[in-house]
Amino acid sequence: RKINSKANEDTGYALRPRTSTLSIFHVATGPEMEDLDLLRQRLVAAFLAMEPPDCLISLARTCGGGSIGEDVQGFIWSHCIDRGDEKCHVPYLKNFLKKLIKEVESTGGSLLDEFYERYAFNSYIHKKLY
Repeated sequence: RKINSKANEDTGYALRPRTSTLSIFHVATGPEMEDLDLLRQRLVAAFLAMEPPDCLISLARTCGGGSIGEDVQGFIWSHCIDRGDEKCHVPYLKNFLKKLIKEVESTGGSLLDEFYERYAFNSYIHKKLY
């Protein structure tokens, strides 16, 4: 490992090697995510980073070519919600699901039933915890 000597002289500390975002993503999500296209990887990364729900909705729309169809919904369900629900902050997930439901319904699309069920469950848990 090469140490930046200038930084070492100025501060007395060696700089750590830069970690790539891809390697962090790989550790957080597992090797199966490497096969996904970049947009879907960004969507999962944004969910894991708890980006604002509007950002997730925008990324989901982009993944679906302008709308959040059933294929994108299935992806969100399997790679974000169903897989990470125990690690996810309840109010955050509730807010994201509410915005996702509103987005799909406002465009006349059909929403997977799992999203309604999870939203109802999270609303119940949210009332109990908060």
